Amino acid sequence: MPEVNVSRDALVQVRSALNEYNIDTSSLSEKAGRCMNNILENAVEEMKRINQEIEEKIEKLIIAGFSLAFGIRNRSFLSAIYGMFIAAVIWLWTKFCLMFLMWSSRQNEYNADKYVCELGYGLELAKGLDAIGGGEPQKSFLKALYSTHPNTHDRIGRLQQMGVPYYRY
Repeated sequence: MPEVNVSRDALVQVRSALNEYNIDTSSLSEKAGRCMNNILENAVEEMKRINQEIEEKIEKLIIAGFSLAFGIRNRSFLSAIYGMFIAAVIWLWTKFCLMFLMWSSRQNEYNADKYVCELGYGLELAKGLDAIGGGEPQKSFLKALYSTHPNTHDRIGRLQQMGVPYYRY
């Protein structure tokens, strides 16, 4: 990212121009903060997508490496098939363990929500969840399986089942 050098005089001139036209600088800083949050959120999502692509490519390289290593070591077609089978089993086991880990993470979120509700902050949590996930689109089945957090509406529903008097409308 290129470095931006702004002189103190330029900042003073901008402030005086804003004050001259009665522009509220606090609302500008709030808007700038929201804009920065959106930029950071988009950057984080892009990094997650790139990370997942890299993981998939590494998995494919591992499978190819196992099958090639078994095939070259024994110099037979059956050994190569056996190596590919072993690599596929390892890949499937990794996917299963990852799904279990994500399920465990979602259960931990539910447990944390229950704890917050027991502390007496269930209504605040429900309001916060609704604010950040109000327009959340439905996830596909596979995205839901690999998600680290449960669906926001499900979390609010569980809070309501625990007795939180929250209703959106």
